[in-house]
Amino acid sequence: MVAFYAKWDKPAQVVTMLVLFALFPPALAVAFIMTGPLGFWLTLAAISVVTAVCWLLHPTGYQITRKSIYVRYPLGRKKYALNKLTEAQLLDIKQVGPMLPVFSSIGLFGYFGLCYFSKLGWVRLYATDTSKLVYLRFGNSSIIITPAQYKEFWRAASSLPEIRSSVVTTRTEQYEPDEIMSGALA
Repeated sequence: MVAFYAKWDKPAQVVTMLVLFALFPPALAVAFIMTGPLGFWLTLAAISVVTAVCWLLHPTGYQITRKSIYVRYPLGRKKYALNKLTEAQLLDIKQVGPMLPVFSSIGLFGYFGLCYFSKLGWVRLYATDTSKLVYLRFGNSSIIITPAQYKEFWRAASSLPEIRSSVVTTRTEQYEPDEIMSGALA
């Protein structure tokens, strides 16, 4: 098993810090002023639940085994079987097109949840850095992950015989040939 960590990009860091330290205190103060102690406690409870759910579901890392790719998060991990992998690409954020987040967190502890991308369709997003997108299609479902060491992730994935023999890879203009691994997954 090879493990890769997830590192937040600057926008995710800024949004998380802004939400936690710049927006919550004023929201609590306004709730107290407008509705009294009950409003304060209800607002605090709502904010705490949303923050806890986002933290528990945010991606913390990724693992590759001979048979699966796992997305790790504080509550556990999600397994994707490599024998169902049909496509793998390194993408630039501009190549995915505009996004419509549905049941998603976009910025607070990363970018995760179900999203609709104009150029990819419905995708489960497990991202923390929008500059290192790894798009993986498993039959009818797709995911985007963002391992901090995306080149090493790509090498580890492309070295597995289960992937090399079955996956179609599309090259992108954004990455250098050595980053695409010169068709290692083709």
